[in-house]
Amino acid sequence: MDDNAQWMAAGLFSPSKARQQEAQAKDWLYVDEWLRQQYAPRRAPTFERNDDTLQALMSLVAVNERADEQRELIDGLEQAALDEARERQADGHHGEIYEAIERSMSSDAAAAVGSLANTAVLLDTATTQPMVIAAGLMNVTNRHFALSQQLARTEALRKTIALERGNIQQLLKEVTGPSFVVPPDLQDKIAEWTRGTKHLKSKLNEYNDRLVASQLVVPQPDINAFGTKRADTERLRSEVAGLNKKLLVFEGLPSTPADAQAAVKDAKAQLTTLVAERDDLFQGLVPT
Repeated sequence: MDDNAQWMAAGLFSPSKARQQEAQAKDWLYVDEWLRQQYAPRRAPTFERNDDTLQALMSLVAVNERADEQRELIDGLEQAALDEARERQADGHHGEIYEAIERSMSSDAAAAVGSLANTAVLLDTATTQPMVIAAGLMNVTNRHFALSQQLARTEALRKTIALERGNIQQLLKEVTGPSFVVPPDLQDKIAEWTRGTKHLKSKLNEYNDRLVASQLVVPQPDINAFGTKRADTERLRSEVAGLNKKLLVFEGLPSTPADAQAAVKDAKAQLTTLVAERDDLFQGLVPT
């Protein structure tokens, strides 16, 4: 059973695994919809879809939603304050008192009161007490630090994804190159190698018989004949060594054309299977 079949079997027969996969699929749908809204009308970039990427994107979506909620809350408070000010101005209540207070305040005091009011509104506090505002500022600082760390991790993850994407593209270029293409004359070469192997084997047997026969013959005590036999023996050994080197090229090939064609057929089937698996793997990298 291959890895895909084992994964499918684990998802079918394990309720906890099935629930986990269902929850992960819903998270991916939520993230894809958020990315589509962020990049609209352009298309969101492609990236590797794994658990680390999903967790980082879910954290980014949560941070973005909290920021949107805070911005909407601040906008609502500012609008409510503006509407209340307009209503009071329209009704004319306490207008003269406010104007008298503003005229009696110095420029520094007016600036300080304005800054305090703006800080209270931005921090979403219902009071202008210094301790409450200080606590709000500390919370904002903590959130700013957490967001900075999250953005740094997200940027590191983005760089890793970009690097892996480049490696995958390079690998794809290599596996689709000419090195993985079966040459069209492979069958003719196999037939030629088979014939050459048979011829070399017959020659090797002949040379082995001649070598054995030459070793069995007891030479006469003639120095010249001994030197000639020795030269012939060395020549035969050199030829045998050369033939052995040539035979190494044809080692493992079938001995008959029918067997060679069967081996080629099996190799083509294996190549088709590998190409299909490769296409499935790369298809899984492209977001649907």
